[in-house]
Amino acid sequence: MFRFKKCIFVAPCLLFPYITAIGYCREEDYNLAVKLLEYFYHRETNLVPYSCAEKILCEEKIKSFARIPSGKNTYLEFGIKEVAERIANQIVKEYSIMKEMGFEILGIVGIKNSPTCGIGTTKNRGTSVSDIIKFSKNWKELKEEKIEFFKNYKVEEINKDGILFELLRKKLSIPCYAYDKSKTLEENIKELENNFYSENKAN
Repeated sequence: MFRFKKCIFVAPCLLFPYITAIGYCREEDYNLAVKLLEYFYHRETNLVPYSCAEKILCEEKIKSFARIPSGKNTYLEFGIKEVAERIANQIVKEYSIMKEMGFEILGIVGIKNSPTCGIGTTKNRGTSVSDIIKFSKNWKELKEEKIEFFKNYKVEEINKDGILFELLRKKLSIPCYAYDKSKTLEENIKELENNFYSENKAN
């Protein structure tokens, strides 16, 4: 049976853009998902999406994965750490099993400045837990100007990992890359090459 041997864990929103916060899902993100699949498959690399902690948290607490843009601080207050712990443990388990099966794990891709998947940097926001609950339930009625307000309201970038990667780095030593959605695909691919495919990298 034929299988690619290389594997990379990847943030799910890069492949399934619909799960991103309200106002962040764009048509070009779907095109990006296709191009990323093509790039990694040409590199004979399996993509292993891990679960989205923010999506799961909202599904469990308010029966909706739709949510307004919120920060690390808000999600911590909302109780996301327990969900992130479950996901981190699942990644570690999958990593161990895949290694035993002979797969080569190149690394893991997060999202720059994400509250949970940020690597090296994340963001706090002025939105509150009550904002998430209220507007996630009524997201279909949110006007564009309200979405922009929440995207930009009291944003503070901080030099810390997102919630998931804070936990994951304590459990697993693995190369990490924060995909930067403000950069082009070509810029990100160049950095991915340096992080995961350089001949000087230890596997």
